[in-house]
Order: sequence, then C-alpha cells, then structure tokens
Amino acid sequence: MSPAEALHGSYDDQTTYASGSKSDVKYGVRTDCLRAGDRCMSFFTGASGEAAFVFANGVWTLNQDYASGCSSGPQAHANFTETMALPQPLQNPVTSLSAHGYENVTQVPGATCRSQTYGETYTRTGD
Repeated sequence: MSPAEALHGSYDDQTTYASGSKSDVKYGVRTDCLRAGDRCMSFFTGASGEAAFVFANGVWTLNQDYASGCSSGPQAHANFTETMALPQPLQNPVTSLSAHGYENVTQVPGATCRSQTYGETYTRTGD
C-alpha cells in the first residue's frame, strides 16, 4: 500500500494568497495508485471545481490551468502549480496537509488579477 492512499475523505481547504485574500472550499478526495504504489493520483472534487494531484517520490504536485474570474473584469487564464509533502510522521488517514503554490495569471486587457504565491491547508473533516 502506498502512503498516498491515506489521503481520502472530506477535507476543508483554506487558501491564503500573497495579496491577503483568502478562500475556503470543501473537497471530497479519492486517491488511486498504480499497482506498485509508487505513483498515484489524488482527485479533489468540490463545488468550486476539481483538481488532480500526482503523487511520486513522497510529494503531491499540481499543475492545472483554470479560467480565473477576476473581481471586476474579464476572465483571465491562470495556471496553478503546487506541491505538498507527506506529513511526518505518516498518518492514515491524512488529517492535515500544508501546500505551497504559485498562481501564474496571463494578463488580458481589463483583468484585475495578478500572479502571486499562496499557501494552502487541507484539514480532514470525515469519510
């Protein structure tokens, strides 16, 4: 069994951006691994959308594109890259994970979003 398979269930996600803005989202998480357990996919599904993290070498990574709705302008293209390591000591199920990422926004005329770093915390709330 891969230690990544311990990431499953319901999670609250709190994201804090470098700009100071915050978001809170609830996700259901399912992790599927290759037979050897060395590579896995963890699928986060919530009301705000979906994200697929790849697990390899003890780290989950995200590299995903989105249409980013800015506060008062047209939608811009955003690419999110994020990493989060296995908690130490290992947990089953994973109760909390911390991640660090970068939102790279492609500017379009009239868009107000900017590229920025962010921190994210996933806290397990149940099965």
